Amino acid sequence: MDSLFYLFIAYTFIWILIFWYTRRLDNRLKTTQEELTLLKKSLQDRFPTGG
Repeated sequence: MDSLFYLFIAYTFIWILIFWYTRRLDNRLKTTQEELTLLKKSLQDRFPTGG
């Protein structure tokens, strides 16, 4: 019975790590997208196109 308990703990730990990692990637992606948007706006202000 102890083996099942340890298996449950390990399984839960792995899923928590996966959840944490995907949240971290999501936050990094949002930050990168915001920075890219600011960079595009800065470049458009600096070098306006005549279109």
